[in-house]
Amino acid sequence: MTSARAGITKKDFVVDIPFGPTKQLFQEVSYPGPTGCFKVLNFDQDIPETMDGICDFGPETWGLLIKKKGTTLFKADEHQHPIVVPPDTIMLCRSRKLRMRVPKGQHSSTIILWKASSLPRLTGSFDKSKRFLAAQSVFPRHSPMVSMLQGIVSEPSRNFELVMIGVLYTTIGTMIAHKDDINLSPIDHLFPESMQPLLEMVRRDPARYWPVPEAANIVGYSGHHFSRVFKQHSDMKFQSFVERCRTSYAIDMLLTTKHSVDTIATKAGFGAPQALRDAFKEILGVIPSDLRGFNGK
Repeated sequence: MTSARAGITKKDFVVDIPFGPTKQLFQEVSYPGPTGCFKVLNFDQDIPETMDGICDFGPETWGLLIKKKGTTLFKADEHQHPIVVPPDTIMLCRSRKLRMRVPKGQHSSTIILWKASSLPRLTGSFDKSKRFLAAQSVFPRHSPMVSMLQGIVSEPSRNFELVMIGVLYTTIGTMIAHKDDINLSPIDHLFPESMQPLLEMVRRDPARYWPVPEAANIVGYSGHHFSRVFKQHSDMKFQSFVERCRTSYAIDMLLTTKHSVDTIATKAGFGAPQALRDAFKEILGVIPSDLRGFNGK
């Protein structure tokens, strides 16, 4: 399935953080493979202070980032706004130099690198989409493939490259077919169908007041049963889900408008600016000024 044995060198993926521990950020994962056309790097570290730098995917170099912990901000010259990559997000990049900000806190990521010539059909398909960056939530559509990717990276087998090629084609094909998104409120795919309309209502209008009794009444449950079922399927309380929806809404306004933080806090339903800052800190590990400052606004 590969047309060329193009290996990745150190020059093909360079991370330059002038005042950070760059030598400790990434550790290469060894795997058995006949061509060596992939390189897998793990980044699992507690960052003591927020770091700014450059992440350079060299000529003809593609990378798929799987973000597990922490939030990283990326900015390409061609993009008007930064790309926010929170936990449970995948990002595809091809041959680009990106500004990056790694906020203080625990981070865990895996990056898979390869040369475009190694997967020519995939390269051609992505070229037609006229995109060079894509970032989407793992849940729900990418969850099976990302689990498989993480499995073959953690326990490489003799068929590592063959399985990797198949998973990348499926994952990136799905990314091409959908728009970028930030989903801070993932829900189990087995979530009761009777609750789905409520979830969409909250996501469309997170600023609205959403008390549990009213939400339960919309679904047709008692308050106690509603709270129990919601926690069971989402691993979060309903009010935490609402707060995450408000945070997604606030991120969009921070990046696309010049509204003050006070105004955004009101429009997103937080009320007080401090409540917005607390939500950002808890969910993303950043504060609103991290996004605004990185965006140059």
